[in-house]
Amino acid sequence: MITDPYTLYESYEVNPTTGTTGYKLVITTATSTETFANTTKAIMIAAKLNPIYIEISTNGISYGGKIQIDASTLGGQSFTTSYKCKAVRVSNVDTGGSANGSYQAIGLR
Repeated sequence: MITDPYTLYESYEVNPTTGTTGYKLVITTATSTETFANTTKAIMIAAKLNPIYIEISTNGISYGGKIQIDASTLGGQSFTTSYKCKAVRVSNVDTGGSANGSYQAIGLR
């Protein structure tokens, strides 16, 4: 959650590595990584279809633990934090292929 509601951001990037417009689908065991041009002040991850894991990196090299974002075909869920971020790695919770998730990664500066 963004802790200061009065913070103004000057720019943002959406899915900077994949260049996907809208939601990016993650297929079975694949991992997708979005690396921002510059370290962000905050990130927002929107998920839909099925649950996904995200891992956050402040340097684009090492990543923290997996955070699960639940989503379903009936509605999505989002994750927002004022944690500084250089990259986000996304994977499916269910890697069997029957529950592929999708996401949008938004970096705020």
